[in-house]
Amino acid sequence: TSIPCGAGDAVAQDQDEEPVYVNAKQYHCILRRRVQRAKQEQKYQLLKRKRYLHESRHRHAVNRKRGPGGRFLPKNTVGSEAGSGSGSASKKKRSQQ
Repeated sequence: TSIPCGAGDAVAQDQDEEPVYVNAKQYHCILRRRVQRAKQEQKYQLLKRKRYLHESRHRHAVNRKRGPGGRFLPKNTVGSEAGSGSGSASKKKRSQQ
């Protein structure tokens, strides 16, 4: 006896797709897995997520210099042109010299 995998789902499927048939043991394992996944999702919705995982990485990122769009500046332009703007300006200055 084969059971269509999505037989008990309320999710509507396209008419073109045929159901995937699995044997009874597989179907029960799939249902068990869905129940476990739902429990885990509920558990993690109750917990408040941290804004960042690692304090030291966050502090390092906060201290890095940023460009006009909020992106990090490349390391080679941080020391020489900390607040001047885009990296293309440094290439123009080098070519004029």
